[in-house]
Amino acid sequence: MKVGIVDTEDISIVIQGLTVKNADYFSYGWTNECVRRLRKIFPDAETLSTWKGAKINGLEADLVALNDGLRS
Repeated sequence: MKVGIVDTEDISIVIQGLTVKNADYFSYGWTNECVRRLRKIFPDAETLSTWKGAKINGLEADLVALNDGLRS
């Protein structure tokens, strides 16, 4: 799919931060809701970025990058 002149398969979107699976508002959690909404606009784009040790089971992202976390 094209958005303007860019093909969405050439796009990687980084959703960075805590993975939130709280189902109070969305049955599949906030992080998956974010992924689902972005997929509607950019159907072939990929990625989710979080840190090592985050609970990623059940995430619907195409690719998960596990970072070392914050450095001071």
